[in-house]
Amino acid sequence: MVMTIEPQIFALTKIIQKLGFSIKKIEQQPVGRHNEMEIYLDPKNDWKNSLGLSYYSNSMLQLMVMDSCVGYFLSKHFDTPETKNEPLSLSKVEQDVMFVGSVLRHEYIEKLKQKPFKESFMERILLLQKLGEIKLEGDHIVRVDEKRTSKLSTSKPFSMINFLKDMGLYLLDTYFVVLMAVQEICNANYVVNWGNLIRELHNEIKMMHRDSMIPNLQSCFKETISTALGRFVRLGLLEQKKHTTQSGSKTSFVSSPISNKQLIETYYQKLMAAKGITMEELGVWGERVSKAVEQGLIVHMTDAYAKAKL
Repeated sequence: MVMTIEPQIFALTKIIQKLGFSIKKIEQQPVGRHNEMEIYLDPKNDWKNSLGLSYYSNSMLQLMVMDSCVGYFLSKHFDTPETKNEPLSLSKVEQDVMFVGSVLRHEYIEKLKQKPFKESFMERILLLQKLGEIKLEGDHIVRVDEKRTSKLSTSKPFSMINFLKDMGLYLLDTYFVVLMAVQEICNANYVVNWGNLIRELHNEIKMMHRDSMIPNLQSCFKETISTALGRFVRLGLLEQKKHTTQSGSKTSFVSSPISNKQLIETYYQKLMAAKGITMEELGVWGERVSKAVEQGLIVHMTDAYAKAKL
């Protein structure tokens, strides 16, 4: 079937707006144009649409977790005023990416014939060098002028490093919040219902996003929180026990013996360094996460009613 009617601006505008986007006229029109429009999405006011669209990027991220980790650590170094002009050790980036990638192991798809880590890591570095964003000088990485237009774009400056960083940044925030909850559970010797903990962390992360503490709302996804808890169980930081109720349904609880404290502290220090969070921010985050864990201990009226019916 061939389309014989040319699309109209009015019709296209309506479709774009129905998809959840906003449209505004560009202030400085290109030469020879007078009606160029810009399509945009306000993450603060259009959070429902942002979450809906993130469904697609999250699916793609399963294949690009390592790429995102590489972009994150390069951006963390070269976007920091104190270190932006200093060369970055290639081996240090490799170690950081290996650690964070291992923590996020349950977030990505492993290919049947997986390449050795170093080979896969160097492929990403060489690609960014080919794109003209970095260059290798021995065992160090040097950032090419960030204002330079990438080879991927012929008009506006585009940074593949920042694109990769932004794609997966929400995962690091989710896992760090969950790890802070694990530390709280261990220190206070709590036993917390799995579902309650996920719910309260989900709600608290939404509030932290509202208060501009966490940049990406998709950090609140319950699926990611659940996967993070499962990963920390697999790493030995948490213990999960399942109980069968009288009705036959199963309920999971998590705890962490005091003997896990040193192991948790090791992961905590490494993830904290990866995030680059300040001590002041850390204190505020800790208060919010502690509150969420304590809320998870509270039996809500709906839960109490359900248990009474068992």
